[in-house]
Amino acid sequence: MSSYSNFQSQNAKNKNDRYDIYNSAFNSSVEAKGQTEVDNFTKNLDKYSDFVSWARWHPDLFWDLITPETGGIRLDLDQRIFLRSIARFISSYGVFPRGYGKTLLEIMGMYHAAIFFPDIEISMTAQTRENAAKLVDEKHRELTKFYPLLKNEITKYSSSKDSVEVLFTSGGRIDCLANNQSTKGARRKRLNVEEAAQLNAALFDDVLEPIVNVPRRTIGRQALVNPEELNGSINFFTTSWYRGTDEFERNIQMVDDMANLKGKIVLGSDWQLACEFGRGETKAQLLDKKAKLSPTFFALNYESKWVKSA
Repeated sequence: MSSYSNFQSQNAKNKNDRYDIYNSAFNSSVEAKGQTEVDNFTKNLDKYSDFVSWARWHPDLFWDLITPETGGIRLDLDQRIFLRSIARFISSYGVFPRGYGKTLLEIMGMYHAAIFFPDIEISMTAQTRENAAKLVDEKHRELTKFYPLLKNEITKYSSSKDSVEVLFTSGGRIDCLANNQSTKGARRKRLNVEEAAQLNAALFDDVLEPIVNVPRRTIGRQALVNPEELNGSINFFTTSWYRGTDEFERNIQMVDDMANLKGKIVLGSDWQLACEFGRGETKAQLLDKKAKLSPTFFALNYESKWVKSA
């Protein structure tokens, strides 16, 4: 006949004589290591956690932290707002003139996310893969020149005419895609759309928007989806274009969503902002261009105005 003792654990049966070191049931559940025996990483785990939270929320301060004493980039106020916006909002729409430096800031935001979100996959899209690969390659060379410490976070970098792949020590990956049907079926965690004004609503809904449907999972035993992370983030950056287009309507809709606190933000400026901070061409050069070029061309490329088409 069965007995209750047959279903008891070894630890419960032997309350006094538990000296068998080879019996795993007798092992204590209390960690035997003292404070001095714990490795430095475990001892300072809470500090690492605080640092990661701080760096995720303040991308511009992270770039300040790794800026060399000589050289590097000294970020201006508008550039800091740009970086914080793409790190904190689910979707950003930026309309900036030629020579503003939006692509470099866009790549800085992508690299920052790849460093602090393990195994994340981010892509930049443009009209063609060649154009996207060229932009990422050029800005990668600038960033590694201005921020030499960035090379410690990159395990592999490969580029060709129509592709770029950047692998990080965190497991993050950055590559490029095209704004056409060849991209259909790809999956990434975040997406940055370059020259977004050339998009049409049908192509975006059919090809680009489904790319970010699968969220990133945390690294560890549980592999959970972090509800506070910007999973499915799509950012749009462009110079201005014509009124009445699909992207003009999206811009207006995102302004309304920003006012209604739906996690979106719209940024923009004309040539005067960058010129005021001493970036790009001088004021005299730009005014000379304005006198020579057609009003429509200058409005689109330097004044960030969505013009009417006749």
